[in-house]
Amino acid sequence: MRASLMSLFYKIFISLFFKKNPNEIVFSTSFKTHYKEKELATLIEMSQLTNAPIRILYIQKDKEFSKKQSKNKALLNQILGTTSFTHHVLYRSDIQEGARFFFKVAKAR
Repeated sequence: MRASLMSLFYKIFISLFFKKNPNEIVFSTSFKTHYKEKELATLIEMSQLTNAPIRILYIQKDKEFSKKQSKNKALLNQILGTTSFTHHVLYRSDIQEGARFFFKVAKAR
């Protein structure tokens, strides 16, 4: 019962907040955080309810991933396994500039 109430809540929220369902959901990460399924449940549910794929955006500042980042990326892939998602990497020194660029390119599609 609780899950169906949450689904209804998200549908109402999405219909009030957006004029239409989002085409995609951008999730920006450094892969330095160890995510838990519970923390990403809302993101996953919104993606599933709207049929919007998740775009995982990593703005690379370092030349290589650390072992921790590689593990966290694998964990994130596992958690998001039931959804449609893709990885995107931008090579920018400024995170805000990189995010703006990504949204500008996405909007042009």
